Amino acid sequence: GRCLLVVSLLTLATAAHGSQPMDDLKNSIDDGLRILQDPHYQPADRKALQQQHLRQELYRDFDFAEFSKRVLADQWKLFTDAQHFEFVEVFSRFLAGHYLARLQQRYAGEKVVVRGQEITAPGRAVVKSGVIWMNREFPVEVRMHARSGKWKIYDVSVIGISAVDLILGLGSLHC
Repeated sequence: GRCLLVVSLLTLATAAHGSQPMDDLKNSIDDGLRILQDPHYQPADRKALQQQHLRQELYRDFDFAEFSKRVLADQWKLFTDAQHFEFVEVFSRFLAGHYLARLQQRYAGEKVVVRGQEITAPGRAVVKSGVIWMNREFPVEVRMHARSGKWKIYDVSVIGISAVDLILGLGSLHC
């Protein structure tokens, strides 16, 4: 009975946010792939415009504030509100610029599949997906939370390696 109640509450919490995390992720993936595959952006002189459109999609669908908070971990509370804002702005620009440029250079028609979702708490979910490259599927887990009626990404784990954990680990190497 209690299990059924918990599942019901999680389902209602998901429905209250207006969409399912899996659906929002699929839309994000479809939008990004549409931009990457658009022949209009293939000439070298249009790559900057393509990156601009990819960046708009990324900022729409990714919660850089939550990602930054998790990357800074305990250090986050030592920052002022102005420092939080500045860190999020600079960090998000760096990540978007670096990874979008690499994505543009290396994308070669790989497919992305969305396998399912697990609601982990009210307003929190993990969407299981995969990237198919050279006829092999590499598992990807996308952590999302509900913000303003939409599910936003705040961490991505590829073959078991979380982006937050990876950056945290890199940071500890330099401290």
